[in-house]
Amino acid sequence: MNFEHFVRLQKSRSELYARQLAIEDSDEARLAETLRPALKIALEALRQLRDDDSVWDAAHDAVQALHGTDLPQVREDYLRALPPLLNLFGYVVPPPPSAEQVANETVPLLKGLGDRKATAEEVEAARQSLGEILKNAEQLPREPPWKVVGTARELNGFLQLGLQTVLGSSVGALGGALIGVAGGAITGGIGPLAGGIVLGGVRRFQQVRAFERETEEFLTANQDQVLAATVFPATGEAIIQYLDKVLALSAQPGGDPHAALKVSAYLDAIIGISRRFVLRDTHRVTVIRQANLRHNHLPADLAPLLVRVHEAAERVRNQRAQHGSIPESSLAQLQEIRDGLRETLPRA
Repeated sequence: MNFEHFVRLQKSRSELYARQLAIEDSDEARLAETLRPALKIALEALRQLRDDDSVWDAAHDAVQALHGTDLPQVREDYLRALPPLLNLFGYVVPPPPSAEQVANETVPLLKGLGDRKATAEEVEAARQSLGEILKNAEQLPREPPWKVVGTARELNGFLQLGLQTVLGSSVGALGGALIGVAGGAITGGIGPLAGGIVLGGVRRFQQVRAFERETEEFLTANQDQVLAATVFPATGEAIIQYLDKVLALSAQPGGDPHAALKVSAYLDAIIGISRRFVLRDTHRVTVIRQANLRHNHLPADLAPLLVRVHEAAERVRNQRAQHGSIPESSLAQLQEIRDGLRETLPRA
């Protein structure tokens, strides 16, 4: 097994998360400087993975083995075997998601396994995306603080992709030992399971990236004005939309096969947008004050609500990672914050 890759990726994942937890105690400039060393290590781990042809060749072979397999059996083996395999090789929580959550979120994505060309192209596209983030990161030493913080958040998805790619591409080498690890739960064969692990990781990555792009489009479009009077309400409106989606999906268990993954992505979007209101950044405080001086219709309690939603979304994300669901009390709090935002936002 490519165990060294797995160890490097997991260590980078944990270290980045630990640095990001300092977010509420730092302004963006300090946080960026705290993150840069961890980012450098994570990027090097991803670069070594990207350049290792043996991993990607094995990943391609694994997804090819899915052709003609029994889809329900592949899903059953995947759901049972993935958590113990991840845990065996050092996967830890925090950071979220848990191994069980990864399995539950990705098993609905295992479909359309008969098209060998399409699945191979998905794996190749994931490797190309990895190359793109590495190329963009070459500018990181010269990037402003908010770009560094954004890159750290973006790398989480790449590290998760790397872990499943390495695990899936290596499963075949474990042979009979794998049966014991998974408690004898694998009945459809090692090959299809390996392909399921790779393809599940790739497709989860694709969906997470799509949701991240949706969030970044909002932030990029309003980069320097994110706290200006015209965008302040827009930020609240964007968060309300994401809260609506989280609450609606949570109220309909089983209705949407991708609901769990969507809830995770929407919570990440809320955290990403509201993060700017939590950081103790002197420049941003000044912008808020100037906006309030120019536009006295901005309610004073809007910023505290955005801080509350950031804290609540992080807490809910951690609860889902640990328990696989959101407690009713936490859903009620999200609803209360959403309603508060609606009442507080200036009327058009």
